[in-house]
Amino acid sequence: MFRRPGSPGYYVWQPIGNTDAIVARLDPSSGGVELVGRARDFYGSPQCAETDGMLACLAIGTLYVWELP
Repeated sequence: MFRRPGSPGYYVWQPIGNTDAIVARLDPSSGGVELVGRARDFYGSPQCAETDGMLACLAIGTLYVWELP
């Protein structure tokens, strides 16, 4: 789980195979979850940052960038 400082929501990722994962935004006040994207080779401890409608994560040497819903 990771969070942008000052942001009301959190981002979570869940493995869906040996190395693949889905990334989602969690709203703790409502319990709602919005799918952000799917990534291959997304495991370990990804480093992520959110800015102006985009989420970028670096995981195992691969950069993933998603437009937020």
